[in-house]
Amino acid sequence: MSRGLLAALAPALLLPFAVAALGVLALRLRFGTRQAVPVASLAQLAGFLAAYALLLGLPSWPPVMARDKIAWIAAGGVLLGLLLLMLPRWADALQAAVLAWPLAIVIWLAAPAALEVSRVLPAALLALFGAAMIGPLAGARQRNPRRALMLLSALAGLAGIAALAQALSFAALALALAAGLAGAQVASRTPGLANAALLGPSGAALALAATLVLYSAASRLALALLALVFAADWLARRRPVGHRLWLGRLLFAAGCLLPPTLALLVARSGPAALLP
Repeated sequence: MSRGLLAALAPALLLPFAVAALGVLALRLRFGTRQAVPVASLAQLAGFLAAYALLLGLPSWPPVMARDKIAWIAAGGVLLGLLLLMLPRWADALQAAVLAWPLAIVIWLAAPAALEVSRVLPAALLALFGAAMIGPLAGARQRNPRRALMLLSALAGLAGIAALAQALSFAALALALAAGLAGAQVASRTPGLANAALLGPSGAALALAATLVLYSAASRLALALLALVFAADWLARRRPVGHRLWLGRLLFAAGCLLPPTLALLVARSGPAALLP
């Protein structure tokens, strides 16, 4: 990767990480540790939106371009996570909304090309994958440290695939999402964020992947391989009973690292073109 490209993408890493980390510290002083999940959710969103505004300007409303939709999808996921926390009486309805959220994301992004037969099947597969990825987050207060790590690995892969396809704005957005999430997690001093705090970045990651599949020259095979990252936790749990803990960790690390590596190799070997 050239120095010029690294310099162009640096704000997508440094700014959201700093804003998210400082946001967690500031909000914790105001609301205390009992509101750790909302604090992390809002801080990582602030980091992402700060990078978005610096790199691309404020997202328009109503959004016209796919990249503007991604910003609103990130905000909508955070709102959905906060509602899950604040309205326990509506838990069943809100959990159903979480399951429907990936379908809504894909339909909104695919709407301009909905009548094109070549994009119907990819959109349907994206919706199914999104449900498998985001559905487990319906338990708002559950905490699985591996989910954030899988998401960070997938976002790094998305950034690489987008950059190889010359879709640099989407590469920057993927890096900004990852950096904001990492900043919130580091400042929260927790091994893993609660599910509610992952709804926003997970939905935005799905939106990024869907945009690349539907409207860019990015390799669809590479993106399909990248999706295998989210099987890393399942793979780690398949070890025989009685084996040492290190084996599960090794399998998890392999599940996080191998799919992005293979995806980038596939993307690098294919043709790249500018986004239309």
